[in-house]
Amino acid sequence: MAEVGTRKVFENDQIIVWELELEPSERLPLHTHSRDYFVYVIRGSTIEVFDADGNLTHTLHPQDRETLSLQVEGKQLILVGSDLKALKHLIFPICTSL
Repeated sequence: MAEVGTRKVFENDQIIVWELELEPSERLPLHTHSRDYFVYVIRGSTIEVFDADGNLTHTLHPQDRETLSLQVEGKQLILVGSDLKALKHLIFPICTSL
């Protein structure tokens, strides 16, 4: 599996815990999600989601200590059970052309 964070904190046969730290305006390369994710936001910020063509599709503003739960269902990544109440069922298409 490719590196998905800044540092792997813990791993066993059921879970991998990553630390991910980005500088302001730093972007991750285009990637896909093949597993469900749970995100704990230590310091709130803005998360921008772009499609394969580089177009901004969603902007999220999680606050300190908020959580995001992302589930892979087919070719979609679904934000569920989030502290971001207005975004409980936001759906992102998963990029398949890398």
